[in-house]
Amino acid sequence: MVDAIQIQRLYESRTFTFILCNEIIWGLKGERMDIREKIADLQHDQWVGWMKYLFSKCYFKDGCYVIPQWAQARWSRQMETPYNELPLDERDSDRKEADKVLALIEQYYMSPEMVKGLIFEVQAKKCANCPKNKEVM
Repeated sequence: MVDAIQIQRLYESRTFTFILCNEIIWGLKGERMDIREKIADLQHDQWVGWMKYLFSKCYFKDGCYVIPQWAQARWSRQMETPYNELPLDERDSDRKEADKVLALIEQYYMSPEMVKGLIFEVQAKKCANCPKNKEVM
């Protein structure tokens, strides 16, 4: 049985951090597709939110949505400005959207079930920084 102290020790160890990062990059037992779908779903929701906002700022004329000049000027400026040159409030808006993706990844990969599963994988792997043939933990 894995207890909270084991999880905490592994979570704090550099070896665990390296292995966790490596597993996230290469996918855990084919679960990469599952998180990919969750991120794609979130991206779609973010796009839907943007489209609703965009249409709410437009007006309808002759069967077409027309973007007001103020909105066209603002959004064109934002499109043409590198992220690191945007005003702080606009970067904060982008960070809030990025935080949603990070929260999803953290929720998925740092769930108790995922951490417990990784503990057994970590225990079975050799530590590259440890003396020869010494197991992690």
